[in-house]
Amino acid sequence: MVNPGDPRSPYRQVADALRAEITSGALRPGDPIPSNTTIMGRFKISSSTAQRAVRILVSEGLVQGVPGRGVFVRTKRPFWPEVVTRYLSVPPEGERARWITESAKRGRRADQRITFVGEVEPPEDVADNLRLPEAGTAVVRKRVMLLDDEPVELVESYYPTDLVRGSPIMEMAKIPRGAYAALLALGYPPRHAHDVVYARMPTPDESRALHLAPGTPVFCIIRTVLSDDDRPITVDVMVLGGDENRLEYEIPIV
Repeated sequence: MVNPGDPRSPYRQVADALRAEITSGALRPGDPIPSNTTIMGRFKISSSTAQRAVRILVSEGLVQGVPGRGVFVRTKRPFWPEVVTRYLSVPPEGERARWITESAKRGRRADQRITFVGEVEPPEDVADNLRLPEAGTAVVRKRVMLLDDEPVELVESYYPTDLVRGSPIMEMAKIPRGAYAALLALGYPPRHAHDVVYARMPTPDESRALHLAPGTPVFCIIRTVLSDDDRPITVDVMVLGGDENRLEYEIPIV
């Protein structure tokens, strides 16, 4: 039962106790958490207090409700690290894009859903990174990246319009061997990338698109890719769920 002398409110005490059972493994991924009636009896609390405690765990992304069945400890299928150098190389002729082949090596089925391709006035930070002139435009490709049919990442890739005009990058279709191969064919091989990484809470659209539990933050990566002579050729704006991803970087010491 809850401790009346504890400075924590009763619903916080209950939430903390259930959280400890989840983190310790007493309640494992996929297990149902105790029913509302069981929580009430165990901690000697009201129904509203029990519900409030469970809502805290839902907001933290630890549990999720299944309509008609109950509330369960979230089952997470971890993604692998997003490594800064992994997708900067161009796959050999005849091979598929790196996203596909790297996923297959790990027993995962990768795909992407293209949601928009077109010429736009990019956000100010993207325009600055691309070094566009005032009122300059970019071609953006917006995609949802999928693993085993589940959305894991939202990507908006921006390219200087004058650089990619008339190329496969402007088509509403998947690009054989990926966009870096298309840039290489245009004479702009990717040579170097600069990342800005930060965390924030998602927008409602991002939460829906990535199937995020309430309260789950996201990683944002703004990656500027440079070609020869340090010319910017693309800016990728990536959004990944903070609960099933980690970022890992290889940093050469020179």
